[in-house]
Amino acid sequence: MDSIFSFVTIALLLVISPGPNGALVFKTVSTMGTKIASANIIGLVLATFVHGTLSILGLSVVIKNIPTLFNFIKILGAVYLFYIGLKAIVSASKIHRQKDKNIARNITSDTSSKKVRSSLLEGFLTQILNPKVSIFYIAAFPQFIDFGNKNFIMHSFLLVSIHAFIIFTWFSLFVFLYEKIQLLFKKSNSIAKYTQLFSGFVLIYFGVLVMFKS
Repeated sequence: MDSIFSFVTIALLLVISPGPNGALVFKTVSTMGTKIASANIIGLVLATFVHGTLSILGLSVVIKNIPTLFNFIKILGAVYLFYIGLKAIVSASKIHRQKDKNIARNITSDTSSKKVRSSLLEGFLTQILNPKVSIFYIAAFPQFIDFGNKNFIMHSFLLVSIHAFIIFTWFSLFVFLYEKIQLLFKKSNSIAKYTQLFSGFVLIYFGVLVMFKS
């Protein structure tokens, strides 16, 4: 029980600490609404289970011990963060040129299956390429697994499920609160514009950190 409490504490701190996941969800909910942002969150959750599975199978350590492969994944993650950050900044410039009534309509009705799939993929890739999460599952997660226990796989997936649940709950709450705040500014597109700009620069910032972090 103590180990589970310790894991929950560490996982919670990992989730709520500033990072690309929050910037991504912030970017999405500001212009495409809660349904599309929820797809981001589902993508984050699915990628978390992939991270957990790789760690349980020992593949994360193998990747870490192959410098060329690890560095390739790190650079890929940095480039991806830079890409979605730049896309957010470009999107902000488009918002600036659109009329307020068009923004409101786009935010509430642009929930096509294509947008949902794209958002889910964005969430998945952001989490799977997130070095903070990778290091957590390589270095910290195995410390909570008793490999001598015959039920260690079940226990391990319980921990991964707890982490995924924290991610889902935290970002769902974030999306809910943002939606309420956005309603206060529904007559202006300023909040969407500046949220996009801020999120874009934050994502690029994290991309640079990933690229040059040893």
